[in-house]
Amino acid sequence: ILERLDRLFVDRLGPDHPDALGVDFRRGLVAAGQGRHAQAAEAFRRAYDGWGRALGERHGLTVLAGSELARSLARTGDRERANALLARLQLAGRRSMVGWDARAIDIQELWVETLVQLGRPEDASRVLAAYLKLATEVLPEQHPRLATARCYESQIATLRGRLDEAGSALSACRLGLARLAADDYRRRALADAEQAADGSVP
Repeated sequence: ILERLDRLFVDRLGPDHPDALGVDFRRGLVAAGQGRHAQAAEAFRRAYDGWGRALGERHGLTVLAGSELARSLARTGDRERANALLARLQLAGRRSMVGWDARAIDIQELWVETLVQLGRPEDASRVLAAYLKLATEVLPEQHPRLATARCYESQIATLRGRLDEAGSALSACRLGLARLAADDYRRRALADAEQAADGSVP
């Protein structure tokens, strides 16, 4: 039924209409969720190119489609193209500041991951520094992404052959994630206890 509705939508508006391109984007999300990353990349490419032409490269939808395209490219093993696209998105996003912080954090995290997989520790370290600067400005102090950043530091140190530094960063990552898990458990236990005291839990 969704496929038929999508076809009607595209037929009515035309394949290059910004709203019709949302169909391609949704198809990309479905394919990515099913692990079909090559198909997802094709769908995200159509949305990215179409939104870029219709709305401009700085528009939030273009940047969003581009970041999903980069993620799919990286998952198919095409990390060089993913890296080039992420660099372009970073520049486009910086120029259009509407709702940029959250998207920038997503893009920078994916970019660090891609650069680590490409074995480029110097570039990964540079992007990670920018990622941490923005993340510490806009995220709460105990946000999981700040803890996982230490995991990236460990991977970068390993690539550089600095194993002591890698071990320290990995320990800090594990400790940060363990604290987050303990805090989450305490919050849930407290909420359960409050519900039980109110009589809302049998």
